[in-house]
Amino acid sequence: MPLREGQVEKVTPVRPGASVLRTIQDRLVQKQFLDKLGLPQTPWAVADAAGLAKVGLPAIVKVRRAGYDGKGQVRVDPDTDADAALARLKGEPAVVEALVPFVREVSVILARGIGGTPSVFVQGIPVPARPDLIVAAVERVMG
Repeated sequence: MPLREGQVEKVTPVRPGASVLRTIQDRLVQKQFLDKLGLPQTPWAVADAAGLAKVGLPAIVKVRRAGYDGKGQVRVDPDTDADAALARLKGEPAVVEALVPFVREVSVILARGIGGTPSVFVQGIPVPARPDLIVAAVERVMG
């Protein structure tokens, strides 16, 4: 009989845990989690006509699950037919994010060992270019 979600964690350490996976595998849940922590992110909303109006254009619409590296994403500009853009996602639940005119993308992965010691992995900036931001993020997320 297959084990149910969370049962394996009772037998052996599983990293990341089921609750972490539930959070990071769904963009809506992830954004709500980051909002709850007070961490800054681009303006966002659930992807529908009201969400596009709230966020403004240009914007990026991203499917909630299984999207990565541009997969499951549609850019919506002021001259774009928003309904047609949303239709390209074939009804997949999505979020809409304000377009960020960034110069560089940085990936930060925070991890905590079984003993509780946090580790930070940064790609895209020289460390410690802004250690204050990285440390603050670790402290907020990992306690």
